[in-house]
Amino acid sequence: MRWLACVRLICLFVLCLRAGACLAADASFDVSFDTLLARGAAEREQGNLTLAIDALRAAQALAVGDVQRRQAATELGASLLQARRLEQADAPLHAAYAMAQGQDRARAALALGNLAQLRKQPDAARQAYAEAERLAGGDAGLAL
Repeated sequence: MRWLACVRLICLFVLCLRAGACLAADASFDVSFDTLLARGAAEREQGNLTLAIDALRAAQALAVGDVQRRQAATELGASLLQARRLEQADAPLHAAYAMAQGQDRARAALALGNLAQLRKQPDAARQAYAEAERLAGGDAGLAL
């Protein structure tokens, strides 16, 4: 159990260094899972992919339970995919797909289709997109 606490502390330290923040200098700096997940998603939406990936890896280290692990894997995989770090995106995207159900699983299948497309694997992409469409049902937000 101590090694996990050390890994978490190291991840948070690296995040602070990359973000230019210091825990000691800013007592209000929140390093909770929810804050790191939200920060990672916000950084990705703003195009700050390195900061997003750092925050999401720190969130992943703090994740407790299947829901948080799935959320962290989904966001981290999407950020790595957007950064075109295709090999690194593979594991979190597959983990998110394996843990998800319903619409979340459809979104994960769509991301896996995008990954396959970028890898120039059209058969795998078609299969993932078909799975996403099947899982999405009539959800217009997930329509291909």
